Amino acid sequence: MTTTPNSSVSNGVPTSPGELVPPQTSREVSAPSAISPAQMRRKTCEDLLPRVDKLRKESGQGAVDQAVAEAIDNFPKTADWPVLTPEQQQAAVEGAHDAGAGKCT
Repeated sequence: MTTTPNSSVSNGVPTSPGELVPPQTSREVSAPSAISPAQMRRKTCEDLLPRVDKLRKESGQGAVDQAVAEAIDNFPKTADWPVLTPEQQQAAVEGAHDAGAGKCT
């Protein structure tokens, strides 16, 4: 198995919405509206928060900010992203930012 240096996955931080939201959310439903934007934001944050909190303790806020930015940058490259509505996509981004700030809304 090869790994990419500087990959946020090595830090335990998800880099795709598929890692943030369980696959059944977007793959087993026929309509992306199965999860509300508010639920998407909270779920994304709650899934990401323990990992970014650990990263924050080990490497500081700068590492958290970088990992969150990398995760958000990778969202559009995943298979799950196109099935989400624009509102759900924005909510996932906001949830990642919430986790980076250390508190889910």
